[in-house]
Amino acid sequence: SGLITEAVRRSSPIKVVGLCNGPISMRKYVAHLMGLPAKDLYIRTIGLNHLNWADQILGQGENLLSQVIQTISCHPELIDTGYFPFAPDLLQSLQLLPCAYLQYYYNREEKLDELKKATKTRGEEVAELDRRLLLKYADSNLEEKPKELEARGGIWYSEAAIELISSIVNDKGDIHTLNVVNNGAILDLPEDAVVEIPCLVRREAVYPLSVGRLPLAVRGLVQAVKSYEQLTIEAALEGSYSKALQALLAHPLVPSFGLAKQVLDAFLGAQKDYLRQFG
Repeated sequence: SGLITEAVRRSSPIKVVGLCNGPISMRKYVAHLMGLPAKDLYIRTIGLNHLNWADQILGQGENLLSQVIQTISCHPELIDTGYFPFAPDLLQSLQLLPCAYLQYYYNREEKLDELKKATKTRGEEVAELDRRLLLKYADSNLEEKPKELEARGGIWYSEAAIELISSIVNDKGDIHTLNVVNNGAILDLPEDAVVEIPCLVRREAVYPLSVGRLPLAVRGLVQAVKSYEQLTIEAALEGSYSKALQALLAHPLVPSFGLAKQVLDAFLGAQKDYLRQFG
């Protein structure tokens, strides 16, 4: 969402903000965990889309972050839920609550082993789910939400989108976590970079709220992934093989030049009908 938002802003005059279901999902999961109404919690997440951490969880007049981390740490069964898949020692060390996608960085070896053992890639699974869902949606008599949606992902996206639209149309001045141009909100990233942070939403504009400096423990990772995103956008817009290669080299999950070139060549070969700008 963040990468696409930045690409649209760079290549068109369209007014756009990006939206992900990650922040609303974290709020609902934490609320359930702590036995509190979700509407009474404010969670400040900092970073990028699919690469962010909660550094404030405000509720009952105090910051509950340490309590949430302690609660998760005392319940190892939560690690297997898929939403808090992190070792208690990691959470205690960071004193931040990572979004679930950070398991690909913090649990890299375990996730790689899991993916290698899978009979299908996630893309293949989603393609099959979409095929089955579209068949069901073709039935005009369908009145129940298909079970396939539970495996498809994107839970609470509709709620997040409707809340945001309502805030804009009705000029509510409330706060949503969105993908927007940084404009100095995160001091460690370029002004024109798109980041995922809390924003004040008004009818005339969306205003990112300053979060200052990123914690040193996560700063380098965020900067590396943002470099990857911006190089990817430049490569796509310019049809530049060189920048596409640079993008992969910048990404923390790509360990070598040889592998980066192998992945890029295979990808461009497989998608040549859709990426004609690369010639």
